[in-house]
Amino acid sequence: MKARNLKRLLGGLAAAATLLAFSPVGAANAAETPITIDPMDPASRVATLTIEGKGSAIKGHSFTALRLGVYMSASKNGDNELTSVSTSSKNADSTGPADEHILPAMKDAYLAASGASSLPAGYEDNVIGAVSKNWLGYASTINTSNEDTTSNSRAKAYDGKLRQFVTNLSGNANVKRRMADTTRDDVATVAGPTSGADTDDMTAQFTGLKGGIYLVVDTTAALSGSSPASIPMLVGTQVTSKDGQSVYDTFADDAANKLGVIKMKSATPTVEKRLIKPSNGAAGIGDELTYQIIASIPLTTGFSHYKYVLTDQPSAGLTYEPDETTVEISNSEIFDTAGSQAVDVPAPTGYEVTPAVGSTPTSGQAITFNLSKVIRLISQGDGTSAHPQYFGSHFIKITYKMRVDDQAVAGNVHNGVKLAYSNDTQKQPDNDNGDDNTAPNQPASEGVIDHTNDPNDPNQPKVYFYNFGIVDQARNNHSTKLDDATFQIKDSDGHVIRFYPVKDANGKVIKGSYKKAADQRDSNTAATTALRRASAPNDAVDGTLTAGQLRFDGLAAGVYTVEETDPPTGYSEISKSTFTVTIDTDAPYSAAAPHYKNGGDVFDLVEANETGWTHAQNPTHFIEVNEVNSISQLPMTGGAGVILVALVVMVLLAGAGGIYVYTRRSEKALGNEG
Repeated sequence: MKARNLKRLLGGLAAAATLLAFSPVGAANAAETPITIDPMDPASRVATLTIEGKGSAIKGHSFTALRLGVYMSASKNGDNELTSVSTSSKNADSTGPADEHILPAMKDAYLAASGASSLPAGYEDNVIGAVSKNWLGYASTINTSNEDTTSNSRAKAYDGKLRQFVTNLSGNANVKRRMADTTRDDVATVAGPTSGADTDDMTAQFTGLKGGIYLVVDTTAALSGSSPASIPMLVGTQVTSKDGQSVYDTFADDAANKLGVIKMKSATPTVEKRLIKPSNGAAGIGDELTYQIIASIPLTTGFSHYKYVLTDQPSAGLTYEPDETTVEISNSEIFDTAGSQAVDVPAPTGYEVTPAVGSTPTSGQAITFNLSKVIRLISQGDGTSAHPQYFGSHFIKITYKMRVDDQAVAGNVHNGVKLAYSNDTQKQPDNDNGDDNTAPNQPASEGVIDHTNDPNDPNQPKVYFYNFGIVDQARNNHSTKLDDATFQIKDSDGHVIRFYPVKDANGKVIKGSYKKAADQRDSNTAATTALRRASAPNDAVDGTLTAGQLRFDGLAAGVYTVEETDPPTGYSEISKSTFTVTIDTDAPYSAAAPHYKNGGDVFDLVEANETGWTHAQNPTHFIEVNEVNSISQLPMTGGAGVILVALVVMVLLAGAGGIYVYTRRSEKALGNEG
């Protein structure tokens, strides 16, 4: 039996491949002319199947085509456009070893997809005829049931009975063995280009085929980090006349879609990592950071289980905050308010995040977002408004927070993202969590997109924090460096900042080296606000700080006030310094290249200065603080000179007042005696 009045439409060109599909066509008209076809004539074996797409979908890929049926007859109109084609499974015979029979496999796949107990009457040995009759989306007097007339729609190219038939058939062991025998007449192979850019237009073409319908399977062996093996495809070649001189590839009223052409689009998921707050990466120890992962929703057709696991691997110095993670989907990478919506997480558990809510993560601990359960349901949907189908142009957005912790090292705070995803329907995960297959099943196949190895990858946002230092010295002899002075630092809100003394590898405190504590609460008694370089020799020296030097690390951009609370032994209490330090990362500066400026103190013992500064490992901007051990060493000009004069005048006035009082009292005493 033959299925007649078929019209091909390449549908569903949005993700990995397209199914052969047919759209309605009317009854034959008087202008139709039969095309003489002999599928067994070697002269007619000039049909082709051409796979077209970007390099990311074709480069390095291998494809195998298995003929399922041939064209038996066709007709055309006066414009040499096809008006009808009939198909038969005649050449899908059962000759040869039993384990290579594919007609039984085709029947099994049809019954599994249809749910019927037998093929339609008259089609027992013509499965392709039954597929064409019922599922290729055409309407005629033969197709009275119209079981799947929407198979040429975008959604049905990835679901429905036709898709189920192709998926079931490609997974059959006998079909796999038949396709592995490339010496057979009904099997052909082709490889895509091995070089070129992922954005280049590329093709892979089967040539010398008998005209008919073919199962095309992406048989690429290894695809880690590249486009996954495309979903199995059911496609038709051009129609070739018996003599091989005439080739027809266009249906009437459907010139846009050509027989023999498979249009591929890359199905490689995409993943991007963003630092949202602070957007420029300028932060301090203890600050909270907001990150986003933007990942495309893949096509999961053909998968009963699908792995989709995102991993954030932070450097030491970042700790995940598990209580503030959200997951959304959107039809836009921008995720504006109007375009985004919360994921409808399916019961019972949806996606899983590790470390879980309520746990206590450690510094540098990896975070995994396992969306294996939810991603397949999102991609495939269930046809309801509550669970629509999202894939291709839709994206997952994960928003989460981390905190810069006490293990952070300047210039080395960063984190990237890795995506592991299923890439072969024939090597699927074992369960809904995306776990690998267990024996005796073959190992699951997966692709990996890894943005965790290269610190210069833009998908590894860097976080910068800053430090500055002071050099405490005698004003009258700058070569005399002073220890034992005590300082404190206040933030722009006037809060005194708590620091930890920095220790060497042996746990010994390094003279004068401090790093801001992530925990700024008063209850954190292990941190101190009294910053001092001890003169005692029992502290370690790390080679970067010398006598009189102190360094304060772990600071964010902003304005800080440094106050001297105790001078070195033997130096004046009156002239303790107070000055400001400004770290600016706003344009024209940046987080990687900030600008430093410090204001002078009232005694002019700290000189106002500003300088540009290029980020490097453990950089230090030092500010000179001068100490005096005699009031005469204070400057006599400028602001301090005015204050000094005022102090002298106050002293003199106080002395005069004392003389006056004494005199009056003496006079009074004399008067009392007279």
